[in-house]
Amino acid sequence: MVTQRDNAEFLHLFSHDQNGLKYLTHDFSSDEDYIDYVYRCQQIVLSCRSKMHLEEGLYSLVSGFIFGPQWVDYNGLVHDSFASSEEFVSYFEQTGKHPLNNPTFAKEIEDFRNSIRFRSGVLDLFVREELSSGFPELAMKVPGKLKGADMYIETGPIREVLRLILKSMREYGDYRTVAISFLEDELEGGFFKSSLSITQVGSFPAHPLSRDMARLAEGDGGTFGTIRKRLKGLCNWDVVTKWPDKDSPIRWRILRDETQPELSEASLAEGFTHILTIIHKP
Repeated sequence: MVTQRDNAEFLHLFSHDQNGLKYLTHDFSSDEDYIDYVYRCQQIVLSCRSKMHLEEGLYSLVSGFIFGPQWVDYNGLVHDSFASSEEFVSYFEQTGKHPLNNPTFAKEIEDFRNSIRFRSGVLDLFVREELSSGFPELAMKVPGKLKGADMYIETGPIREVLRLILKSMREYGDYRTVAISFLEDELEGGFFKSSLSITQVGSFPAHPLSRDMARLAEGDGGTFGTIRKRLKGLCNWDVVTKWPDKDSPIRWRILRDETQPELSEASLAEGFTHILTIIHKP
């Protein structure tokens, strides 16, 4: 949880006007010096690195965009353009304008923005169009409230994990309905907790829970191992279902807060459910 809250505070800097990183991705007033601003941002990021417990992939994404020489966007594409690059700096020196005013650079900055935030409607669109079009054999039920989901988070791993979950569900073709749910609660300190649940309705494992736990304990192989590796430090991940060796549904907290038990009884299991819980700050 410490890492998640630190991640949230770190990305929250992209919404700060003062002493933040906002104008790396937004245009500024005409009296701002872009070169001086980028230098101040570099100092802020280095300070955060020394004081916070940041997830390594997230820090690499942000530092790569600011310092260079490369960064990888939410689609896995490598970018060689970055905030302190010769091209960005030269554009400012020649025009006195933020690089956002150059269409080519604006596209680079937009790709970065989409890598650190799901803006309102984006996650909903991803679930409804990208996932459903990629897995047409699954009938999906998506709540309207997902359209309001707006959160700072490294989006690439979340997208990858959602694809993996849907791919694994596709293998069980007898259960065609996948239900999505989304809940958001406000926490102390200005933080929010958003939970995204994906359930393959009516699908239950035929093997014992102990087998799944033993396989995951062996390392990061297989779908569960890959999901754990991609989400570690970014969000919590639970699996809820009814295993045949258990008398009641079980919640298996694979990535969890230290104070939470790994296993506990669940009140209900409509099928096989994955729950991603993200701590973020607007």
